[in-house]
Amino acid sequence: MKKEKKCGHNVKCGCEDKSLTTQKDPCVVEEPCYSSECAEVICTSCVSNCESDFEYQVGSSVIKFKKGERLDVMMQKILIFSSNVSCLNSAAVGLKVYNVTRDSLVLAFEGFDNNSYTIKAVSSVEGFEQSVDVPQGLYQYKLINLIRDMEYKISVVSNTGCSSPIITVKTKEI
Repeated sequence: MKKEKKCGHNVKCGCEDKSLTTQKDPCVVEEPCYSSECAEVICTSCVSNCESDFEYQVGSSVIKFKKGERLDVMMQKILIFSSNVSCLNSAAVGLKVYNVTRDSLVLAFEGFDNNSYTIKAVSSVEGFEQSVDVPQGLYQYKLINLIRDMEYKISVVSNTGCSSPIITVKTKEI
């Protein structure tokens, strides 16, 4: 007879027989998600290039993907590459939001040491925009004095005028 594991499966699961957890299915439709052909939904920030570095050249510009780089960063590089090849070596990528409260959030990104960056947060309230110049070499910044329960579109613009992809985040209600 097979021994029942703590996580409810008959095979070893997770690390030290503790079940693996993933975030709630990130469906973005108004109605509940009923089914999926996938056994598990994995976010792009959790998928990594496990193979060798690779690159692609168009003219004199090269887009590079490193071993260990996350899929969300690769997707952002592709967006930048397809919109303005010259921005590949200056635009911020890998934008991630942490510690969202009702009036603040922490934004982290990957940048280039020879560039300076400005974070732009535009809310859904007409005319409300917050811009913060980030000290050179700093790639994490806490935005404060945000409006409670408000959706923001956040981007990072380099001193060369190249913009990161825009991410959307909502501050907490309480």
